[in-house]
Amino acid sequence: MSKKRKSKKKRKKTTSRKRAGATTISLCMIVKNEERDLPRCLQSARELVDEIIVVDTGSVDRTREVAEEFGARVYDYTWHDDFAAARNYSIARASKQWILFLDADEELEVSQHAAFRRTLSKPGFDGLSLLVESKTAGTAGSSVHYVVRLFRNFKGIRFRGPIHESIDARGLTFHFSNFRIYHYGYILDKRGRNKKIEREEEILLRLTRDDPGTLEWFMYLFRNYLNQSRYRDVISIYESNRPHIDGRKDNLFFSVVQYLITVCYFNLEEVGQVQDRLSDLLAQY
Repeated sequence: MSKKRKSKKKRKKTTSRKRAGATTISLCMIVKNEERDLPRCLQSARELVDEIIVVDTGSVDRTREVAEEFGARVYDYTWHDDFAAARNYSIARASKQWILFLDADEELEVSQHAAFRRTLSKPGFDGLSLLVESKTAGTAGSSVHYVVRLFRNFKGIRFRGPIHESIDARGLTFHFSNFRIYHYGYILDKRGRNKKIEREEEILLRLTRDDPGTLEWFMYLFRNYLNQSRYRDVISIYESNRPHIDGRKDNLFFSVVQYLITVCYFNLEEVGQVQDRLSDLLAQY
């Protein structure tokens, strides 16, 4: 059963003092064994948010103690291979006007706090897409993309998807912003990267087996394998699921899945297969 543990420690204030009537923000997180990265994340957000909700999915290190040192309310949660379910458990415990969600390997741009609050005081929107800058291992470069990370509480907004979860934002208004989050997950040590890859692979294999009609799961699994140069594994799974995949040409993810398969054939130097795949893709347009 999921529950909140009582802490015997006296908690520090989560944030700086705010004016009465000011916009309020809940930071919601799900974590496991994040004692190394969590302090950087919470330090970057503590002066912006009014409460911190941390849902722990089974840490055996000092993650809980670190979170409590920042004044977080920490809840135990039994992991069910479903990121959306864990996210929804966390946001259900938020009591402030807005919900911001971060991962432990991320960091807010502290210099933007004041502008952030001014933006939230304006009417006419339900959430914000923030710029997530992912630091790349081995280089000075990075990749940047927009992701919805903040939305109004009490609007019935929920996450969907057991993995690579996203907001169900139908009927809502989201604005793009230049507020920045730094993501360090791609520069994990080798052991950390392998554990993350194995966890994702386990979930995605189950999803493609139990729900083969959803091409989104194949897309994520094939992309995972492609990044590991496991081209034969992609082809093997494709051949085993060809009716499910090829029969969904009207699906949003069909072209992406076919592209990933084509890249694998290219790397395996199977020229005939590459030509056939490209012809099929071009015929879709």
